[in-house]
Amino acid sequence: MVLGPAWAAAAQEAGPDVGQLDEIIVTAQKRAQSADSVGMSITTLSGADLQRQGVDSVGDLARVDPSFVVSQTNYSSPVYSIRGVSYNDFSIAATPTVSVYTDEVPYAYPALSKGATFDLERVEVLKGPQGTLYGQNATGGAVNYIAAKPTNQFEAGLDGTLGRFAAAGLDGFVSGPISDTLAGRFAFSVREGGDWQQSNTRDDTLGQQNSVKLRALLDWNPTDALQVQANFNGFIDRSDLPAANLVKIVLQRQSSAALVPNTTKAKPGPDDPEAADWLAGTTPRVDESTEQASLRADYALPHGMTLTYLGSFQHFTQNDLNEPQGADYHFSQLQSGLVNATSQELRLSGKEFDDRLNWLVGADYAKAYTRETQLYDLAGSSSSFALTNVPLLIGKPAIPPFSGNRSDSDDDSISRAAFGNIEYHPLEELGITAGARYTTTAISHGGCTRDTDGNTAAGATVIETILKHGVGVVPAVRGGCTTLDASSTPAYINQRLSEDNVSWRVGLNWTPVERTLIYGTVSRGFKAGSFPTLSASSYLQLRPVTQEELLAYELGVKTRLLNNRLEIDGALFHYDYTNKQLEARSLDPNGVFGLLSVLVNVPKSKEDGAELSLRAKPLDNLTVTAKTTYLHSWVESDYFGYNAFTTTPVNFKGQAFPNTPRWSFLVDAQYDWSVSSAYTAFVGASARYQTKTQGLFGTQSAISQGYPSTYNADYGVIDLRAGLSSVSGTWRFEGFVRNLTNTFYAIQTTRVGDSVVRFQGQPTTYGVTVSYRY
Repeated sequence: MVLGPAWAAAAQEAGPDVGQLDEIIVTAQKRAQSADSVGMSITTLSGADLQRQGVDSVGDLARVDPSFVVSQTNYSSPVYSIRGVSYNDFSIAATPTVSVYTDEVPYAYPALSKGATFDLERVEVLKGPQGTLYGQNATGGAVNYIAAKPTNQFEAGLDGTLGRFAAAGLDGFVSGPISDTLAGRFAFSVREGGDWQQSNTRDDTLGQQNSVKLRALLDWNPTDALQVQANFNGFIDRSDLPAANLVKIVLQRQSSAALVPNTTKAKPGPDDPEAADWLAGTTPRVDESTEQASLRADYALPHGMTLTYLGSFQHFTQNDLNEPQGADYHFSQLQSGLVNATSQELRLSGKEFDDRLNWLVGADYAKAYTRETQLYDLAGSSSSFALTNVPLLIGKPAIPPFSGNRSDSDDDSISRAAFGNIEYHPLEELGITAGARYTTTAISHGGCTRDTDGNTAAGATVIETILKHGVGVVPAVRGGCTTLDASSTPAYINQRLSEDNVSWRVGLNWTPVERTLIYGTVSRGFKAGSFPTLSASSYLQLRPVTQEELLAYELGVKTRLLNNRLEIDGALFHYDYTNKQLEARSLDPNGVFGLLSVLVNVPKSKEDGAELSLRAKPLDNLTVTAKTTYLHSWVESDYFGYNAFTTTPVNFKGQAFPNTPRWSFLVDAQYDWSVSSAYTAFVGASARYQTKTQGLFGTQSAISQGYPSTYNADYGVIDLRAGLSSVSGTWRFEGFVRNLTNTFYAIQTTRVGDSVVRFQGQPTTYGVTVSYRY
């Protein structure tokens, strides 16, 4: 639920002329502009829009924008994609392709952005590379949340929600002046209950929410020239993690079938949105918290210039238990870590030539320290027997199966950048935009996989003995590193990655008639390289991926017709990828474990796409929105990898990107009418549909070899809402139903250990919300 000025925005939409569409103001180019005048594809939603469509997290943006797709990694980390541009590594320090901001303050990594999505004025989803103004790691786009600001008068509000599965939520805010120059706002969001998953094998449920988000804002205006905004926020999340639904057991080591009876007897789950399974007696869970402080200062200088400073510090901790196997056997990951991240930006902006030229120059500095540990329980996995036969090669007794291992990593990352942007109108109807950013990044990384029971160390020593032919062996020790370095010696692997790049953007905006903009842009963006955190038998698995490059071409149109009752936004785009980053599988360099996880760069890829958005008021009290996105992605060059099941190389040339639907559609409609002098009523509905996607590269080759499909089937979902609002704006009552038809759909299908599993969307949920404003 999203609070703040939502009702005020709804009132503005009703306007003095309820038959016309409202004008939307955005800060996509770090200054206030009408969205209709910005030569860029932007989805903007007010707090009212977000509230009535149930957008409660970053991932929920998929409900309101068909180009925004959410999937997840094997270990529950969310993956955000805009126009098919995404990255699926599950490490805490995995840099995104879709960066998230609150009031232009960045979150270093996706996991840190949970506290952004409440008490909002609006959200802006910026599509295409945003590297010139928002930095690298925004090749797909950027999501900028605009928090509701302190008010000049006292205001307060509460929203309470009760829903199916005993889910409950309470949101509130208090806002107003503290002194003549200082105003403040405090807001909170609490979620409880909601066990929506049911075990396939026993009477056990999962899905409990238990989270608190807090935000305190201070606006200080000591002089007409100086404005200072401070933001203190944080969240605590102790919720359950969703479990997976088993498709089929496919052992990594078929020869160990008799040794893992609980695994082999696991049965596939039904096509039921509530169906899932996990290890009995445990609860997959989130245990995360963050504290953040940010400061913004704007100082007005002579000649219309403004000096702006933005700084933030964020501390994040994590201790999540993932059980992605979809069955009642031992296979889990305890992911623990912390992040300390700082960012600072200083920029100078101004206007010249009667506002025909807007310019901006600046620099920023960001630093992040990340420590991560992944503790694996593999006691029920066939891979735990991978070392038992290795000693037989040298005539020694077999080593007992290992129960698991632990992967550690430390990352120190420093980024420095200088940037500039201009927009010039040589003619009233013609605008030219240009921008560039130079960025340098240095990452120092250390990591290895460690023994946890003595057996992994013993096996690593045997492998080392074989590789070294018994000469110069340094035995691995209990609790020590078992990853073999370049000399085949157990070691902690230290590496460094230094990169630089120049992002740029040029565009042409033409307004041939009033309320019609035709634009064209060419832009280049980069996603920084990164190191993995994963179970590694060899240092080769810990090699980083280098930065990926995206060259984007876009042609678009924005127009309003029929006396401002119809808005049409459309765009055609073409993307050229170089060194697309991907989490994939590769053969164990030591020849023991078969296929293992690695990060790779795919040399050349392409994507063609189109978007169309219609927003209309066919009747004074009826608003209809329809959107569609078309994406055709493919690997252009020869690139040989592996599917999820076999060690036979597969050429990925021509394959579509994982989790990238060819077509996505969305329709939303709301009708409002007066029922008395005191109340207005509303009814609304939304529907969304997307075509099938492949969860992993190599899906078709796996099917042809008789293995289970890892396609995500096409699906459609319908949501309904209805309610009453008081004309005074004091009360609001709403009932809602989401996933009306109880559609079963997978957001990701993948292989995890010995399991092929589906992570699915929620079943039918319904509830009521009561809101009060003072």
